[in-house]
Order: sequence, then structure tokens, then C-alpha cells
Amino acid sequence: MATTTVTKESIISNKVNTDNKYLTSLFRQSSDRTQERYKPVMQETLPLKEEKIILIPSRLRELLANTSDEIVVKLGCFPYTNLVYFTVNDNLFIWEYEKGNDENAIGHIDVHPLQDLYIKCVGLVKPRAGRFIDNAQYVLVIVTDKAIHIFGLSNTPTGIVFHDMSSDRYRANYSKKTVESIIGTDDGRIFLIDAGELCELVYEDEGWFSHPCRLEIRSLSTLDQQLRFISNYSSRLRSVVVDDARNLLSVMSDHHIESFLIMKNGGPLKSLGKWSINDDKSGLKGTITSIHSIHVTESSFYCLLAVTSTGHRGYFTCYSINRGYNWSVVTDTTSYRNTEPNCLILYEVHEPPPQPQSQVAQQTNSGFSMFKYFHGVFFALKREGASHVVTTTQPNYGAMFMRFIQSQELIFSEHIFTFPYHNIYEIQEIRNPLHDPKVFEEYSNDLIDQFYAPPRKFLVYSHHGIIMLNKLRPVDHLENIIKRGFQNEVSKAFVENYGQEQTCAMCFLIANEESYATLKYFQYSILFEGFAFCLARILRPVWRQKILKLRSTGAITYVDTNIPEPKLQYIIKKLLNLKKFCDKHPDLKTLHHVENTSSSSLTSAQAIGIGGLYDALVRMADAISFIILMLEYNLPETIARVDPSTKQTIVNSNFDQLVTDPSVRSSWHDVVLAIIRKETTPRVENLSRNLEARCPTFCNAIEVKLYQGYEALQKAKKNEDEHTTNEALRSSLKLFTESINTMTYGTLINLCNEYKNFKFYEGAVELLLKAAHTMEHVTDKRKSILDSVIDTLRDAGVFNDGVHRQTRTFNPVLHKALELGLTLKDIDFLFTVYDEFLLADSISQLFDPAAPYIEGYLTDSKDLSSPEVRKKLDLYCDFCVKRHEYLKAADVKDYIAQNAGDDVDLQERLNYLSHAVGQAESAKEFSESAKVIEILNKYRNKMKIAQIQFEIYLEISSMNDNVFNNFAKLHGIPSKAEVLALLNQKLYDPPILLNDFIQPFNLFEKKLALLQIVEDAPYSTEIANVWDDIIQKAIERCEDTGSIQPIADTLVSAGRKYYPSDVRMLPLDKIIILVSKYLINRRFNDPGVITRILRQANINYAVLFETFKRVLNNRSDESLYIRDGLRFLFQELSYILNEWVKSSEELYDIDTNNVLDLIDRWVGVVDSSKLGKELKEDFMENRRNVEILKRRKNE
Repeated sequence: MATTTVTKESIISNKVNTDNKYLTSLFRQSSDRTQERYKPVMQETLPLKEEKIILIPSRLRELLANTSDEIVVKLGCFPYTNLVYFTVNDNLFIWEYEKGNDENAIGHIDVHPLQDLYIKCVGLVKPRAGRFIDNAQYVLVIVTDKAIHIFGLSNTPTGIVFHDMSSDRYRANYSKKTVESIIGTDDGRIFLIDAGELCELVYEDEGWFSHPCRLEIRSLSTLDQQLRFISNYSSRLRSVVVDDARNLLSVMSDHHIESFLIMKNGGPLKSLGKWSINDDKSGLKGTITSIHSIHVTESSFYCLLAVTSTGHRGYFTCYSINRGYNWSVVTDTTSYRNTEPNCLILYEVHEPPPQPQSQVAQQTNSGFSMFKYFHGVFFALKREGASHVVTTTQPNYGAMFMRFIQSQELIFSEHIFTFPYHNIYEIQEIRNPLHDPKVFEEYSNDLIDQFYAPPRKFLVYSHHGIIMLNKLRPVDHLENIIKRGFQNEVSKAFVENYGQEQTCAMCFLIANEESYATLKYFQYSILFEGFAFCLARILRPVWRQKILKLRSTGAITYVDTNIPEPKLQYIIKKLLNLKKFCDKHPDLKTLHHVENTSSSSLTSAQAIGIGGLYDALVRMADAISFIILMLEYNLPETIARVDPSTKQTIVNSNFDQLVTDPSVRSSWHDVVLAIIRKETTPRVENLSRNLEARCPTFCNAIEVKLYQGYEALQKAKKNEDEHTTNEALRSSLKLFTESINTMTYGTLINLCNEYKNFKFYEGAVELLLKAAHTMEHVTDKRKSILDSVIDTLRDAGVFNDGVHRQTRTFNPVLHKALELGLTLKDIDFLFTVYDEFLLADSISQLFDPAAPYIEGYLTDSKDLSSPEVRKKLDLYCDFCVKRHEYLKAADVKDYIAQNAGDDVDLQERLNYLSHAVGQAESAKEFSESAKVIEILNKYRNKMKIAQIQFEIYLEISSMNDNVFNNFAKLHGIPSKAEVLALLNQKLYDPPILLNDFIQPFNLFEKKLALLQIVEDAPYSTEIANVWDDIIQKAIERCEDTGSIQPIADTLVSAGRKYYPSDVRMLPLDKIIILVSKYLINRRFNDPGVITRILRQANINYAVLFETFKRVLNNRSDESLYIRDGLRFLFQELSYILNEWVKSSEELYDIDTNNVLDLIDRWVGVVDSSKLGKELKEDFMENRRNVEILKRRKNE
């Protein structure tokens, strides 16, 4: 199965993808309504904070305090721009509140002082392209008691500008009844509610039968419009909202909602469906009070929020599939962006948040007076006397994200906060040019956009003035919490809600001393995930986004930045703040090394480390800074001067490709070259200084020479004259070597590839070697560069025929390379050349005579986890043997055996030790000094101990798995596989073998063998005790099998091992007594059974006869001298004599006179002890045979 390589960039992409999947799944409420729906905020996590109050102008304050029937005052906010307005009769005042409250901050227009008495409604919309007020930024719609007026409005640095359209062409008639909810679309269409009907305010060129500015009813058919005047029918609509991203328009009355698809190019509205609260049994109660569009950036699934007078909220979707006559809701969230709305379906109903008990007790019967909704933040206002009680809810994104990460069902939960406030006229979100929540390119919410966008702000328009409220983000709450320390209940609640990873991500965003102290509480894997989320979210607006885009103005197409420069500047600010934080606390980048975190416990992504992501941070920050700098050098004009293919690459490139795609990076370097070729010298030097200061990983001052080197290289490409081409190549080489300290690895390789295309191999080798010389402390890059030198030498044909040291001839390019390597004292390069010999299995050519540094090359590393290192050490042994340095070779073989990695098994270690013994024996042939003998004996003992370990391994592996594991479980011993793995992975000293493997598994034979090696003169009692255990273990196996074969196997194996080389380890008296007692107790009747067993171990009859005779005479165990015991011993002695006299090899070892005396004595014992006639006859037969032997010996 193919695996995907994890890179720094793929980690960022993975986090961005995770956020995207999470964001597209929001608002799905679990069917389990018993879950906690609303979560009250803590005092430390209040969602809103007053930033400042701008008092209302004094004149308006007076009017508000003294209103009468003659004075009509209205207050409100405009969309698109941070302006508010107030009307006094027919006067409209537009207030730039950010400039204060003096007269300079207020624009004024008197609509029609001679006709209109007062203003009913005001709206601000976008203009239609190509119409008569298209030079205005906005279209201002003012409804008075007499008519609807259209004006142009622009908000300029010098103040409000009205484009006065006083002609009747810019005025439309209406019903003179209530006009509500003026709203516009992005393409300039204007909709409003007039007398309960949805109307479109059309302004266009004047026609024969139509007025240029007029109202057209869209909620009634032509017939219904006629009946309306007869029956006084009304749809009773009260509000209209528009969703530009979905081309969706929705209207509401007290009891129903209807949605329309806005057709393109000013076409008619297409009804998608109508929903009535009276027909629905979903749980929505009361009457419909307001409707609000849900942006696609907030939820791809839901499109509309309806709020009732009881505070219930209904979430509508506009996506479904018509199966027959039934509607089925679309569930594939990935298809919504490309799906046209086709219905109106109520999908979720959320109960109103509970009111605090203190307010429930005090509240009057007054209902809600206002609802506002802004991208997840919901305001519900209830009037209490002269002020309001405000309830705000916002999604608990942290808890929902945790459930998403844990693959649990998403439960839509919200934070709730209720507080009393001033008398409020209007609430509006303050527009921020750095982050527009309506932009269709990406989903967002506070948990994610807090990393790349400033805090959201809300404007509360009250009788006190403009009150600016900061929407506090989770990171703002955390920053306040950790100022008081992290070990408290508030911190614990915060982490429980957002999770450790998200808490860490926010700490990195805060990037101060308190957050650094907080990060210390988390383990490395959590810190890594938090850092990855933080970096990915800061980069989210630019990640995978085009750097440039093509814009058109009429017939002219030009290149412009895709991401506005202010937004790029804000992202850079966040990146540099994070970089500064990491630079100040470098331990964060290497924490897994400090903590000695096992690499096996880390994921492949976490193994890259925070340090790896920090590198991506720096490179992305510099890449973005580079783009900003290019903008300062008139980027669109510069791009026009690069060649078409490069321009195409640049236009199609993404921000992340600046650091991931060498071809894209190279193309952008061409932009720098284009600037260099165009600008004067001072301007170029200024550019280089800016590049060095603002994007040092992308460009620096010395790289100007690099660019000049590129120019020389380009010159070489363009010249056909060989001499001129060579001159240009040498010139470029000089410039490149002077700028080599700042040359990136990719640039270096690209340049060398260019040189190789010219067959300029000497230049490529020189450039690479000088680059390697500058990177003595950058091991990985240096090795890669030396590998590239070898590749270049291969391309030059250096190794085609091999390197023949016998003739001392080298390829000229290789000769020059080696000469340069020696001049630079670049031993690594020489080692890299030797690697080629190693690959060709011809390195022995370098042994005699010894090549420079060859011994150091073969022994430069002792990291035996690498097969290549073991191979080199094996070759070093050959080198030592060739020089008759056998003890060195033996020492290396022993070192490999003792220290090789897990990939070398026990059998291979035995082979290495065997070779060590062999080399030491070779040394003995040259010198039998005491030192050599001592070393040889040392290796022989090591070999014997290793052999015992191997025998232990074989014996344990042969054990029945179930029996072993039951035994292990009973005695708290590791499993069989674990024990075998331990034995196979290294060589152990005798104490460890004894305590960890021999004794726990009752391997007494191995204990005996170990005793023989370790003890020069082991105690006989100690040996006897071991044999007690050995025979007892064999007896137990006999009992299990019902046979004495286990005893036979044990004795034969031990006898063959220790007899006659070391009879100390084979105490026959002890063995015969133990076995005899067992066989006697079992009434085992097989005369000579012990003798037959021991004869298989090649123990001669004389030894057996003498041993049984001693056992009989010594009476060391009384159980053998009762009737059954005597019979058993005499049977064995009789059997020995019987077989002894038949032995052709041992026959003459019998002392016939002594034996005859013993037989006579034993016959007497047999008679007196009544041991049986048969035994007596056996002895008499033995006597006859001995007498015959005696006569034969006397002849």
C-alpha cells in the first residue's frame, strides 16, 4: 500500500482541510434534545466589552428629549460602510461617528423642503453599473411621506458627498402607506416592502411607456395586482432580506415566509417555496418577527434564520432533491457551493434561551422588541421600562470542534449572556475591510478567523450615542484568564470547553510570557498540534490562494493582487509575532528532544517537530514579505516585462508554492531580475537591502551577484560562439561562487544542472565543492551536496570504466575534483568518493597501499544500526588482516557482536564472535605472549557464554506456546515472544542470563554450563545442588510422559558434554543415587537401565563399576540399602559385569581377582538378604565369565 510522505506543507494543508470540514458541518443539531443546548458564560468569558462611547450630537439629543407630533425623528445604520443616520422631519443627517460628534462629522441633506414633511424610511444600496449615478459609491434611497427619492452618496476622505438628483427622473411614487426594509443586491437591484407587498425600485433610462424611476410589485401576479385595488388585498409582508452569494431573496409576514431565486441580468424573481407557521408542526411558536440571511461562509447548508415573537429560531435550507412528489433534503455538504437553491424547508427549530431567574421574576408581559443576527451572533432585545434587557447567543465553536475532531455527532450548542442595557435604537456590525464575513471564498467563525482577522466590533445606536462593543474572541478570553495564572477552575473550564490543542494554538497566538508559562503545562504532542493549528490558521487566507488575479477594465486586462495588501500586512504581523515568540523561547522548537520523547510515540507529522513548522513559518513570512515588496516596485508593470511562459507561471502560482515549488520560486526570482535589468544601480542596491531586511530567506544583498550570475548564464545560452559562451560560463561561475554563502540548495542544484547541460562539469564540481565547504556544520545539506558532486562525476563519465589505482590514472575531471577536495581539506568529499568504491565492491583496491584517510573512512561511524556501517567495519577487519593486525580485527568483530542493532540476530552475533576467536587464534600463531593468550581466552569465554544464550533461546522457542504463556502469566514473566525478542536482540552477561532467563524458566542444565565457564573451581556441593534440580526436572517430565526417556535424554546430553573433559560437572555418584531412588520408588524393573543410559554418553564400564561399587559401599542414602534398593544396585552391577566381559575394547580393564572376591561377597549378601534366586544366578554367571577371562589373561 502506497504511503504519503508527510511534509511541513502537508501538515498545514491537513489542518486547513480539517477546519474546512468542520466549518462545512456546522449548525447540524443532534436529535437528542436532552443535551445541554445553552451554556451560560463565565464572568471571565463575557462575549462583549465596551470599547468607547461617542456621544450623540447635542442638537439631536435635545430633539430626542423633546419629541412632539411636529418633530419626527428616526435613527438607523447603513450597510456596507460605517455610517449611521438620523432624520428630523424631512432632513437626513449622516454621521461619520469615527470622526467624533462635531458638525464636520455629519453630512446633511434636505430632501424636499417645500413638499415633503418627514422621512419614513432610509436605505443604502450598491449602484447599478452603467446607470446615471454609477460614479457614486452608493445609492441612497429616501422614502418621505410624498415619494421615494434616489440620491448618490460617496464616503470620501474629506467627508460625505451627496450626488443630488433633484429631477423627477429620480423620484418614484408609492402607496403612501408603510415602507419597510429597503435592501439592495450586489449588482444594484433594489427591493423594499410597500404596503405589505414586495416591490422592486427600478431606475433606468426613460422609455415610451415607463417612468425611469418606478416601483414594480414582485409579490403579486398581474391579476392579483388588479384585484388588489378592488378587494384591498395585501400580502402583509413586513421584511425582505437578500443573500447575494446564493442569489436568494426572502420575504416575511407575521405568519409566512417565501423565498425567491433572483434571476441574473435583472430577470424576474422565481418563487422557490412558501412556508407558513400555521401549517407547520415543527415547534415554531408565536408570530414571525424577523428573518436573517445566513451567509454561506457561516453555513453551507442553512440559508435563512427566522425568529418568532417568543424567541424561537427556525433554520431553513434551500437545497433538496425532488423524488417523485416528496422532497428530500440534500446531505452532501460538498455540493452546496455549486447547487442552485430550489426550495424552502424548515430543518431545525431552536428553543429560546432560558432567562435568568432574577429576570424571570421581574419581567413584565412585554415581548421581544428587536432581534439582530450577524454571522453567528444573535441579539434578542426585550424592553424593560426605559431600557432593554439584551440576550446574546453565539455558537460554542470550541465544544463543537472538539466533538468534530473526536468524530462524534455534532450538537449545536451556544453560549448565552443576558444583561441590561440602554435604550437601543439599532445594532449593527462594524465593517472591517480586513475581514468581510460575507466573502464567498472561505468559511469562517471566531474559533478560526481569530488567527488572521482582527476582533469583530458591534455598534449600538442608543439615545446616549454610538457605543462600540468589542466582540471578545476565545483568544481574548484566554489572554485575560492566564494573566491570573493557569492553575484555577476558570482555566480548567476553558480547556474542557476548547480542548488542549485549541488552547495551545491560542497560547501561541497570544505569544507573551503568560502564554509561554501556560504552554509548559502541556506535553509535546499537544504543543505540536496547537502550533500546527495556529500556523495553518494564520496562513489560511493565503494558503492555496492565487498570488495574482487578472482584472479587466473595459478592453484592458491587467494583473492585480488577489489578496489585498492590507490583509497581507496583517498576516505578516501575526507571523512575525509568532516567529519572535519562538525566537525568544527556542526550547519550544526542540521540546521533544528536551523531554526525550520517544520517536516511536510520535506521529510522522509530529516527528517533523515544531522546529520544522517554524521553518515553514519563516519561509512563508518571507515569501509574503517578498510579494509586498514587489508591489512596492510596481509589480504589475514588472510582470509585463518577463517572458510569457514565466508570466503564466507567476499568474497561476499560489502563495504556498513560493516555498514548495522551485519552478514557481525561480519564476518569481525572474521578476527580481527584471527589476534589476530595469532599475539604476542605486535603486538595485536599495532593492537588495530591502530583500535582505524583509525577506532574508527569499533574497539578500549578496544575491544580487547571484542575479548577475544568472545574467551571465543567460548570455551563455544566447551566444553561439564557443569562446564567448565559455567566457560567460566562467564569469557566471565567479559570480556564483562569490554569492555561494546565501545560495539555497535548490538554486545550487539548478545551477549545476545548467552547467551540466553545457558539459561544463568542472564548473559544476567546483561550485558544489565550494558550497559543501561552507556547510561544514550543516551535515544533511553537506552530504546532499557531496552526493551531487558524485552524480556530476558520474555524468562526466568518471566512473564508467572504474578507477584503476594500479595504474594511478584518473579521469581528468575526477583528478581536478580530488585536487580541489584535498586543497579544501574536504575529507568528507574524499569519503564520498570512497563510497563509490564501496558501492562497486572494489574498495579493497585502496588497502595496499593504503589510500589517504582510508582507515578513518572505514571507522568514521560506530552507529551499528546502519548496515552500511557494519559493512565498512567488516571491510576494516579485512584491512587489518591484510596488515596482520589480527587483534584489531578481533576487537572490531567483538564490538559488532556486542553492539549491533536489533536487525542483527543472535545467530549473526555468534558468527561475529566466532570470527573474533579466529582472528585471535591467528594472532597466536604469530605470538604466544601472555597478552595474546589472555585475549584469546577472553573471546573463547565470550563465545561459550553466547552459545549458552543461544541454547536458552532454542530451548524456550521449543516450549509449547500455551504452556509457556500460562506459566509466564502465573509467575509474572513476559510473554514468549517478548522473552525470545530480548534474547535475540543483544548479548547478555552471565548474571543477567542466570537471573533473567535461566532461573525463571528452570533451565538447570544451562546453569550448570554457565557455572563451568564462570567459576574456575566450582564447589562440589554447588554442582550437586544443580544436579538435584536437573534430575528433579527430568523426573517431573517423566511423570508427565509416563516414560523414563526424559532422564535418559538429560544424562546422555550431560555425559557427552562433560565426560571425560570435565568430570567435575558430572558427579556420577550423585546422579546414580538420585536416579536409582526414583526408579526404585517407581518399582522400575529393568536391570541395567542406568548403565545402558550412561553408556550412551560413552562412559566406560570401569568407571560405572567403580561408581556403583562406591554407592553400594558408602551407604550415603539408607533408602538404597533396604531390600529393593540392594536388589536394584546388584542388578546394575551384575549387568555391568555381564556387558563388560563382552566388550572387546574394555575387557582387559577388569581386575579379575578383585572382581571375583566382590562377587563372592555380594552372593553372600544376596543370600542373607533373600534378594532372590535369579539375582544369585546372575552373579554366578558373572563369576564363570570372569574366571574364563582370568584364565585367558594368564595364558
